[in-house]
Amino acid sequence: EPGEIEAALRALPGIAAAVVTLYEDAAHVRRLVAYLVSSSGTSQAEENVRAALERQLPRNMVPTSYIWLDALPMTPNGKLDRKALPAPPRDESRSRNTLLPQTGMEREIAAIWQDLLRVSSVDVESDFFDLGGDSLALLSLFATIEARFGRRLTVDVLAGGLTVSRLAPTSCASSSCVR
Repeated sequence: EPGEIEAALRALPGIAAAVVTLYEDAAHVRRLVAYLVSSSGTSQAEENVRAALERQLPRNMVPTSYIWLDALPMTPNGKLDRKALPAPPRDESRSRNTLLPQTGMEREIAAIWQDLLRVSSVDVESDFFDLGGDSLALLSLFATIEARFGRRLTVDVLAGGLTVSRLAPTSCASSSCVR
């Protein structure tokens, strides 16, 4: 719901205008991008805006990229020119693997994420939604975990962030799980 996200952004102090789009990169990874205009002429730290949104919205509705503009691009008719919005910078965090899967279960879950999110590798501490996950991918993840491991996950696994390292222990339904 981009409109709901935009309204939450505009309600934050220091933000005069906001537009949220779903951006798909060359690897077909989709992510939410927020384009913001400051009311004071000074951009805020991305971490502060993200933290404020995370207190108000479900995690899958929080954009992964924030781009500050002097003004939103407009058409000659005075409407938002979405085609003129700049492409977000490449997400370098996807190419950094600071902590690779260590256990068999982490490797299996990371492989599921790679398939669902169309990424070449997964850092076990990276958040599912930051890697491009959305609500549909989350449903597929839950269904795949249940089919493969016989474990039905609930939304409480989202508390504190959804990472491979946090999901691996909750995905094993019996001692037959790979460790």
